[in-house]
Amino acid sequence: MQLCSDTFHRNFCRAQIDRYFIVCAIIQRELTLACLSLSAESLKSFPNWWKSIGLEKKIWISSFKGANSVARIAHILMQEGFKVHLPIATIDSNWKINLIACCPKTKFGICLQIKTSQNDQPIWYHIFGALQAEDRKMISDKDERFREGVERFRNQNRGAWIPVKLEINTTFYETGSVVPCDVTLDAAREMILTIRNTLI
Repeated sequence: MQLCSDTFHRNFCRAQIDRYFIVCAIIQRELTLACLSLSAESLKSFPNWWKSIGLEKKIWISSFKGANSVARIAHILMQEGFKVHLPIATIDSNWKINLIACCPKTKFGICLQIKTSQNDQPIWYHIFGALQAEDRKMISDKDERFREGVERFRNQNRGAWIPVKLEINTTFYETGSVVPCDVTLDAAREMILTIRNTLI
């Protein structure tokens, strides 16, 4: 009887954690749309909205920063001729895909996992290629989960889908703005060119 109780408790806790991440993904998705729609001036007050919405400050700030980073990459990709899509919350939460971008002219797409960073580079990225069995031991569990998520996405959608892990440096942006400076735009264009070259 105790075993059943322990199993129930573990399953219940796992379900609670999954629900938490899905809610965070929903919040971030809506905030990303807001970041793409509203002016930089309007977005400056966003970090303080947790008070009136009733969410924990930590969750709200983290969701806003993540959404702002996704919106910034989405803005650049749209500017470069891509069609961008925000995945549904379960794909974001379970498969760790934050943004989907496709290029109509060349019939390839990018599945992006986007993080916020403050390193020296305006944009850092890693393109995941095919891994041998021994190589899988070298990558983290989170990266493997992302790769597996993109594999599942490929199985359900036609075309060449490239998994890209990306970090964007927010210090190169004005507060709230999604419009990139020349340095960030040049780095993004270099990334796009590199991704295209992997298909040749």
